[in-house]
Amino acid sequence: MTREFTVPEGLKPKMSNIKSVYADGLCMGCGTCAGMCPSNAIMMIVDQKQGVYRPVIDSNKCTGCGYCYKICPGHSVDFEELNKFSTGRQPQSSILGSYLGCFNGCSMDNELCYVSSSGGLVTQLLICALEKGIIEGALVTSADKDNPLRPRSFIARTKEEIISAAGAKYCPVPVNVMLKEIRNAQPGLKFAVVGLPCQIQGIRKAELINDELKKKIVLHLGIFCTHGINFRGTRAALKRMGIKEKQVESLRYRFGDFPPGKTLIKFNGVEKVVDHLEFWNLLLTRRVNAIPDRCRLCIDQTAELADISVGSGWFAYKANKQINRSVGLIRNIVGKTFMQQISSANRIDVLPSNPEALELFEEKHRGDKKCRYRYLLFFLKLSGRKYPVYQSRFLKSKIKFDFKMSIEALKNYLRLFLFRKKHA
Repeated sequence: MTREFTVPEGLKPKMSNIKSVYADGLCMGCGTCAGMCPSNAIMMIVDQKQGVYRPVIDSNKCTGCGYCYKICPGHSVDFEELNKFSTGRQPQSSILGSYLGCFNGCSMDNELCYVSSSGGLVTQLLICALEKGIIEGALVTSADKDNPLRPRSFIARTKEEIISAAGAKYCPVPVNVMLKEIRNAQPGLKFAVVGLPCQIQGIRKAELINDELKKKIVLHLGIFCTHGINFRGTRAALKRMGIKEKQVESLRYRFGDFPPGKTLIKFNGVEKVVDHLEFWNLLLTRRVNAIPDRCRLCIDQTAELADISVGSGWFAYKANKQINRSVGLIRNIVGKTFMQQISSANRIDVLPSNPEALELFEEKHRGDKKCRYRYLLFFLKLSGRKYPVYQSRFLKSKIKFDFKMSIEALKNYLRLFLFRKKHA
């Protein structure tokens, strides 16, 4: 069952599909359009120049229904409506969004803790949900066995499959393409999804007009995200290490005690382990624009539309010198009930955290994306460049002029202007 959704005035394209979104440089590459298209007319392919995924529409299958455009989070996100939809209230924090509680935690399985990115919290949450019968499957992402530098999203239905997807993936992932598997699943089956803020936004927009999808997805786990990394960043990092892409047999972006963590690259039968921060710096070399353009226009750094949001181990380490512990935000009754349901399993070590301290940490080390966007918006409007339309009360209040923020916004705008190539 679906209900009507109104696209904001001024955003309606000449064509009733997401082709215009990519042409305007607003596509997030989340795959929501491909996963939800009623005609299966959209597929995601890699744009080699941009180093990201892009949607391609089969004109023979497309009916022009406009469904893909309605659920696309690239051109607009109404955070006020979607916060009410997902949490039942408006957020109390510009950075953290809406939350009922804050904690830090890790898996009590030492092996799982080590092979994961920051203590295996997300992986263990999914395993508990599966073993408790709360879900029948989880939408996760691992590396493609045939192409280890490309992601493979799938529905994990066993503990072993969930573990196979453990760890961060610093590359574009059109995870929401797999929403078609959830859509086509038998009625009554329940699923969890794991996604970055943009991916959770797409799922929530789809759920808003598709009741069947909403019933099947019973748990949304969101991942904190400062920005993504495109495939150009990975190529540049490997090149600086003297490794050719075709030589790579496997790549584990982050594992081991975190921080700092380790990165493991297997190529030509040789395993090379480097400090994770060293590899991260190689990804972000200034000679390559490794950050997708659309990431610079994002205002959600903590996945505020999830049921539970999880961030890396830096906060626990900086606050209490604890390693292998992720920070978590319980956002709504769904998240709170779930944590209560799995508490008796004794699989997760959970300690309360101070949300105010977390907000200060995020602001100091990553900034406030909403505040940053407001400064950037001035230059975007001045130049006539297309930009996403957001509805959020934190974008409506007056702000005092800040010279440092203005310079940062100008730099971001110049990066968008100088690096962005014309989209096909």
